[in-house]
Amino acid sequence: MKNRALYSLIPLAVLFGCSHFHRDSDDAKESGTKGSASSYKCFEKEKCRVTVVVTACSAAGITASPYTLKVTRRLRDVPIVWTLKAPAGFSFAADGVHFKNKEMASKQFASPKASSHEFVWEDANTAPGRFPYNVRVRQGATDCPILDPIIVNDDTDQPSP
Repeated sequence: MKNRALYSLIPLAVLFGCSHFHRDSDDAKESGTKGSASSYKCFEKEKCRVTVVVTACSAAGITASPYTLKVTRRLRDVPIVWTLKAPAGFSFAADGVHFKNKEMASKQFASPKASSHEFVWEDANTAPGRFPYNVRVRQGATDCPILDPIIVNDDTDQPSP
């Protein structure tokens, strides 16, 4: 009889564990602590943000969180904000956030605003597609390795799995 009681608790423990893990994953995406494989789908204009974290002027020392930012299809004219979190001496380059395929991106992204620690592009989000881009960071006068994350104008309004 005691074994049956224990066996009935297993599904609850699994459910609690999965729920706890999912919550931790979302927190990591929001706080910028997850690695280059992170993905986030924004359903609100205010949450379409990317944090560029720099610990060193090296390929492994620069990360974007999320690495893949998905914008739900129902949002239009979405300001996407990139914020640089780095030690003193680091800044975005003049072309700190720019799209790899300028012709394709020019149909969706406009009105860039730039400063040393923040970039903003407005995403029209009128057509689905993948938009790879580069992030360029400098340490003083030295260019650091380029990071190449992705924005996805998503064609669904469903949460990512």
